[in-house]
Amino acid sequence: MKKHALILTSMAFALTGIASAADGERQVDYQFSFYRENDDRMTVRAHQTRITTRFEKIKFRLDLIKDVVSGASPMFNMPSPDGKTVQVLSGASIREQRDVANLNLASNFRDWDIALNAGVSSENDYLSRSTALELGHDFNQKNTRLTLGWGPVIG
Repeated sequence: MKKHALILTSMAFALTGIASAADGERQVDYQFSFYRENDDRMTVRAHQTRITTRFEKIKFRLDLIKDVVSGASPMFNMPSPDGKTVQVLSGASIREQRDVANLNLASNFRDWDIALNAGVSSENDYLSRSTALELGHDFNQKNTRLTLGWGPVIG
């Protein structure tokens, strides 16, 4: 995963340099999200970065995400002294991290939009890669849109 993310990140930063010389349209956004349940049962931290730039007629977008989920696992349920069911939790036994890199290249030709997407997502025990091709056309004064997509399975 690190190799794939490094390649996509390097491409995006190289492209932002090219685009700034061409027409100056580029943007970098960052968002941090944090969630915690009562009694620190579950905690989620997410870092999201989006880099967008344009070079002539092609728009490049790179999304980078890192999220970490940690918390306790339910072990079993048992009755409490007052007869209610109580869930017994382990200590902070879950710690999952996911790293995602998605690259999108988009352009339009006459009245048609075309986009190519490629991505990779890595977790502690799983690696996923994706690609997709999208073709779109607006009708009825942009009140109706037809979109065709194809996403081949990659091993």
